[in-house]
Amino acid sequence: METFFNPSSEIAKYGKHPKARSHEEIEEIKAAAVPWPPGAQQNGTYVVPKEYSVWNFDYVYLPAGFVMVLADDCPGLNWTINVLEFGTNAILDLSVQTPGAAPGQSHPPIPTAIPPVAANLPPAGDYAHGSNGLLGAAGAPGYSGKPLQFTVQNLVMTGSLWIRTDGGTGGEGGPGQQGGNNPNCNGEGTSNGGDGGTGGQGGPGGQGGATSTVAILINSMPVGYSFSPVACTNNGGYGSPPPATLNGNDGRIVIWGAPGLGGYPKRQMHPPIPKYVGGGGGSGGRGGGATIQCYSFPFTNYYGSPGRNGVDGPEGPAGAVGACSPASIKGPAA
Repeated sequence: METFFNPSSEIAKYGKHPKARSHEEIEEIKAAAVPWPPGAQQNGTYVVPKEYSVWNFDYVYLPAGFVMVLADDCPGLNWTINVLEFGTNAILDLSVQTPGAAPGQSHPPIPTAIPPVAANLPPAGDYAHGSNGLLGAAGAPGYSGKPLQFTVQNLVMTGSLWIRTDGGTGGEGGPGQQGGNNPNCNGEGTSNGGDGGTGGQGGPGGQGGATSTVAILINSMPVGYSFSPVACTNNGGYGSPPPATLNGNDGRIVIWGAPGLGGYPKRQMHPPIPKYVGGGGGSGGRGGGATIQCYSFPFTNYYGSPGRNGVDGPEGPAGAVGACSPASIKGPAA
């Protein structure tokens, strides 16, 4: 299956729509229109504001090396475009951006999950071990790439455009709760205090964000034309590099991105190979205190020695890698 859309080769196979405009007619439309975005220059950047999330354009032109990203509050793009043209290696980045960061370099941090409110559970009974800690909270899901829906009347078959669709990393799992303490004795006449409870398991990391959903309708393509490129890597990881298929000057559109990785706590990172896990387990509860009086009788006193501390809880599981969302390029239905 193809990984990118090449209009030149596809039209050579299937032909154009019978009402598709000629090269001369497209040039007339371009000459009469003001290109958008305003002031676009080679290797420049533009941040699409929220008010342009739904719009109708006469002529959209992205120069060579131009990078267009979406403002933080822009939910996605739903555009109708009369003429779409781009230079070589232009990029339309749908991944979520950190405000003020370089385009395509980072995404807003997902907050760490909040641990359970109770700091210490009581023992299960006077002479039993402390209660087990609660499971840590699950991490928040990662940000998904923003959706795109284009209706293009005429596509100029020069240059190359990468529609980047990366999902963001999931949030860190919350820590497990500490096990309950028990400073009491095990029972009458015994010598040990109660054991502490086992710490709670860490919360699972949040699932990574999905890649963007992309749907492009090109009315100059033949009736019923449909193309679904391979648009997603198998391995998660925000910050996918430019695909090799971007290099070209034939109007190709490359839809490509990486789903977000599952969440993990930063403290568990071990470069160069990260250890992706959920939240850390809770610490075990404290056992009974030293030399406590367990049983008193007119002639005999029994003194307890400390119970054992509870076992630390296990780390939570890694969050799942995000999903690969569908991408399609189609011709008109009639």
